[in-house]
Amino acid sequence: DTNVDDGITAMKTRKGSKWDWKVVLLLIDEGDTSIEKAGRHIAHCFSKITRNKDVMDNPEKYTFNKCFRDPQALNHYLLDLDVAKVLKSLVCHQGSEYTSKEDVIQDEEVMDAFFGTSEVGRAYLEDMEDEDWDFLLDGADN
Repeated sequence: DTNVDDGITAMKTRKGSKWDWKVVLLLIDEGDTSIEKAGRHIAHCFSKITRNKDVMDNPEKYTFNKCFRDPQALNHYLLDLDVAKVLKSLVCHQGSEYTSKEDVIQDEEVMDAFFGTSEVGRAYLEDMEDEDWDFLLDGADN
């Protein structure tokens, strides 16, 4: 629900899209549930939502297709700008060790996880204007 301020920043879609977001990213603790079970549950929920005539005109059937055990860096699935938004929302919060874009750039492990290689991530973030970084999350002062 994009109207609830739960600390998660939704990357909003274009006007006219059937959903309020571009992507759903799950962090699953496999000690609590399996990836397959979580995927099937989400597909079921999406199918159920589309049966509600107040939400969708026509019901749709969603299915969980497959679990990839060798995940790629986040920028394999999203555009670099969206990766930067997710990155900033996850690591640059109050009390975080990362207080600036430069702090984030210095962490090679984070750069690898989000951009595939620290070189790609560093190059992308270094090319980003500081004011663009500052306003990545809907102008919030983070």
